[in-house]
Amino acid sequence: MIATSSAIFCTSARLWLLKKIVLPRFLKFLKMEYNEKAGKMLQRQGMRLPEPDKRIYENPVFQEFLLYQLKDILQQDKKIGAFLDGKLFTKNWNFKPENISKKLKVYLWYGELDKNVPIEVGKYYEAKIPNCEAYYYPEEAHISIMANKIEEILEKLTE
Repeated sequence: MIATSSAIFCTSARLWLLKKIVLPRFLKFLKMEYNEKAGKMLQRQGMRLPEPDKRIYENPVFQEFLLYQLKDILQQDKKIGAFLDGKLFTKNWNFKPENISKKLKVYLWYGELDKNVPIEVGKYYEAKIPNCEAYYYPEEAHISIMANKIEEILEKLTE
């Protein structure tokens, strides 16, 4: 099992938020092609992020990649992709993190500057999940951790 700085919140409020606020904003990306206007819009979105994530958002290559990914996931069937993710994040998983088998190695990589999911969430799962090996990076955030630590993460996963 692999976890980055993402949280599991099982509430109907989160599903409402995804359906009513987040999804409509992303749907406009479906018709959008990467251009200077789209790049500026992504930069504005990135201004609310911690500094490490801002730097990632300012990169035109990342902006093009993000638009491509958003368009792709939102065009998928409702049984997979973003729709399934939304359902899974808001549903009871019928197990507790502490009941994960001790035979299973679980890794957690977490940017301490993550504003999307507070550091306390990472610490909580580290404490609850048996055989969890957690890595915390004080200078990374929600997006930057994958961009800046991907080689380290992949190296650990392939040991």
